[in-house]
Amino acid sequence: MSSLSFRRFTSAYALREVDPAALIDFLRPHAAFLAAHGVVLPTDPDRLDIERVEIALLTSVGDLPVELVDALWHIHEMSTPAGMDSLLSAADQAGMALPNDRLAPADIATRVWVADPDLLRRCHSELSVMRRRSFETFVPAKGATRAWVPPGPETIAALDAAVAAWYVANRRGRGARVLFFDHGDQLRFLVRHGGPYRREGSLDEGEPGCVRYRPMAHGVVVFDRRTWELRINGGTKGERAMYRELVGLHIFGRREMFPPDPDRYDLEPLRALGRRSLVCTDVAGLASVRLGGVSA
Repeated sequence: MSSLSFRRFTSAYALREVDPAALIDFLRPHAAFLAAHGVVLPTDPDRLDIERVEIALLTSVGDLPVELVDALWHIHEMSTPAGMDSLLSAADQAGMALPNDRLAPADIATRVWVADPDLLRRCHSELSVMRRRSFETFVPAKGATRAWVPPGPETIAALDAAVAAWYVANRRGRGARVLFFDHGDQLRFLVRHGGPYRREGSLDEGEPGCVRYRPMAHGVVVFDRRTWELRINGGTKGERAMYRELVGLHIFGRREMFPPDPDRYDLEPLRALGRRSLVCTDVAGLASVRLGGVSA
């Protein structure tokens, strides 16, 4: 996951966006940890000391239970207007009952997490897909049959297993997952996986030590049914090649459905040359070129 930062969610002001009853429900699985840090959860929501909760979280970040860190991070990420819209839509489709009025984004995120953590995780993953902007683009091989068959659960499961096996074989650890989102004209695959193992020096209470962990990372593959383009946002060259080949194999039945093309277009000249990249005096029949816009 991205760097752990609770600057917003651990402020007393932000915690007060959450209805005290919902906040107590959220904290109850961690009551023993909070009690060890001076916080006793009351039965009456009006008696919840939010500032004491804040102090307990801020002064024990290094000792927080993994489950609590996971919950706080996801809620923090989804406590935005965009996160609120995504969660409301998902909750409605799932038949989850939420109050009709006076709910802040953090309140909604907390309530959804308490009811169904996996639903919130999926909404967060989908928003992560939408935020990606830099993609490598591939087109079908010459002569390839452009017959579209929507992938079923078995197809996605096979793709998921193949991707997970690649990450294990390439020393990224177990647990990689492929999440599939069908948006009609665009199919989106979010690959959640581990990165290379890390060891970093640490200083705890004045004593040198070492922190060991495997960071979480994401890759994104988008197939546009209108243009038959495959767009990939991933980490290393090897990862991007793996996404291209495995999506081609499992979704389209051909590993080289989207072959690498050294002459394909990209936007790097715009980044490197700016306006100079639009000079076209060397192209017969063109008088000028104007960039009208860029879309992901």
